[in-house]
Amino acid sequence: MDSDSTVAAELGDLALAMTYTRWLAPASDAAFADLAHEALDELRGATAALSLARPEPRPP
Repeated sequence: MDSDSTVAAELGDLALAMTYTRWLAPASDAAFADLAHEALDELRGATAALSLARPEPRPP
């Protein structure tokens, strides 16, 4: 499996775990789909921040 596929799969697993944990919380009354969108938005923001923080490659 290539690294892009591996990262995508890991992010999907993380999003599902975040969603399920929040959905099971006693204080939660949100729909599973809403929680999933929230988790995916958080992960999108985190990965975007990582790509912005990455230094520019040096020329050879």
